[in-house]
Amino acid sequence: MASSKAVQSFRNAAKDYLFNDRFSDFTIVCEDQEFKVHRCFICAQSKWFERCCSGIFEEGKTNRVHLREEHASVIANMISFMYTFDYNDSTSSDTFKSTSTEHTLPKGSSSSKHLTSPAPSNALQMNAWVYATAEKYEILDLKALALEKFKQHADVTNADDMLGAAWAVYKHISLLETDRQLHDTVRDMWLLGGKELIANIGPEALEDCFASIPKLMGELLTMLIGAFGGGAKTVRQFCKTCNYYELFTTSDVVSKEFVCSKCPSKEARESVRLTGQVAVKKFW
Repeated sequence: MASSKAVQSFRNAAKDYLFNDRFSDFTIVCEDQEFKVHRCFICAQSKWFERCCSGIFEEGKTNRVHLREEHASVIANMISFMYTFDYNDSTSSDTFKSTSTEHTLPKGSSSSKHLTSPAPSNALQMNAWVYATAEKYEILDLKALALEKFKQHADVTNADDMLGAAWAVYKHISLLETDRQLHDTVRDMWLLGGKELIANIGPEALEDCFASIPKLMGELLTMLIGAFGGGAKTVRQFCKTCNYYELFTTSDVVSKEFVCSKCPSKEARESVRLTGQVAVKKFW
């Protein structure tokens, strides 16, 4: 098994070829940008690109693919991960500039004519888009990293961020019905930060949001109706050391320090449990 130092050396070497023309043998076109890439990097990470670059498809013969339904900033982050196993979830345009010659297409070119959704404007939205893009292009490690980054930014009560996350996940991103991880995080984020959200944007703006995103409203109502239908309110605490869950009543949590009965450790992450049946997990 390679040492961590050897892996880091490989990452440093690969980074030198990121967005660089040198030895490039394939081009990804997205919006008004061209990304010069290397098949050995992108095909090693993505089964989709492995099929795309094979000789049986037109793209494999022309060494060029148009991703007409994607945002260039998101694709840049996808490519960054393929070379470095990480990406910068900043939405600054400077993040996506080539390290060599910049390749741009004429404005209004056919490469972006099918793009209708708004580009991500903050880290939450960026990570949500990267998550969906990783699923589409079959890059499982990137999908896991995007979810981790999304959850790291989910501890917000800023109205713009909460509204933006809801719009991105529920309206603009296409995922399988069974893929609930982003939706559940956004839903729980709203339940935990809802009081501040109403104070910041007002009930009328909230009503407009729910009218536009009825699925989110339905999920929130389902949980809240169950929560206030009866049952003792409790808090579930998760021990960081041994991964053991314990339930406490709200009054117990206020009156005592958490000590795991299994380890015993004092390091815990809290989750909010509204009833015995409905739980809202705080992932961050």
